[in-house]
Amino acid sequence: MIFSKFLQSGAALASLAAVVTAHMEMIQPPPRHSKYNPTFTGIPDYNMVDPLGIYPCKGYEQGKVVQTVEAGKEIQVKLGGVATHSGGHCQFAVSYDEGKTFAVLKTVYDDCLIGSLDYSVPIPKSAGTSKNVVFAWAWINKVGNREYYMNCADIEIKGSDEGYISGPKLLVANLPGYPTIPEFPNQGQYDGMDLLDARPTITIRPEVTSPTSSVSPTSTPNPGICDGVLAWSPDTAYSESAKVIYGDHLWQAKWWTQGQAPGSTDAWADLGAC
Repeated sequence: MIFSKFLQSGAALASLAAVVTAHMEMIQPPPRHSKYNPTFTGIPDYNMVDPLGIYPCKGYEQGKVVQTVEAGKEIQVKLGGVATHSGGHCQFAVSYDEGKTFAVLKTVYDDCLIGSLDYSVPIPKSAGTSKNVVFAWAWINKVGNREYYMNCADIEIKGSDEGYISGPKLLVANLPGYPTIPEFPNQGQYDGMDLLDARPTITIRPEVTSPTSSVSPTSTPNPGICDGVLAWSPDTAYSESAKVIYGDHLWQAKWWTQGQAPGSTDAWADLGAC
């Protein structure tokens, strides 16, 4: 009887340990070294759900493209696991420079992983063409050890040759050399929202690896159309029909907007190069 109870207790502890150690991971698009990645032929990382050790992307090298998405479309993301740590903040981001710089496409505040494990992430219409895009899911858990989770998948974006993506710079936290965001299970507690709000807007473009001419290609300019127009500012509120200069292009607001960089949403119409 005692031995039987011991076995039952041991099984319960083992089950509990499995739940505690089984955190969350990105399943689709399949990340580098993931057991879900059909293009990876090495030994899979069976601890993909563990918090990040090496930034970025667990230190895993670039793999083969697992998904192709067109600019202006959405990429469907599926997350999995059992320990949601009461949710937290999720960022979905892309990089054109092998993970050195990430621009965030979508942020889910506070209750990420609680309402759903499936997310649609929009790829801006302005996105540039590249077969070397790193798509990342990053998670700052609400409760539990202060950790940072990140999985990366290699994707291709089909866009324009001179395209770009603008968005908040990826916030990294709870790693050596980065800010620490304490647990925030209750409303009113510090939750790192100030750090998320303070993310600077950055613009990233595909890297040019093999130029064929000493003369850089440029957009066809339209002399005079940008005269007297001010540069876009994230702090300024723009009404319908307002014009700004951004990325050497003239943009016109379709409706009231603030903090949304031209080209990152449908709020702006590109009127051409300056």
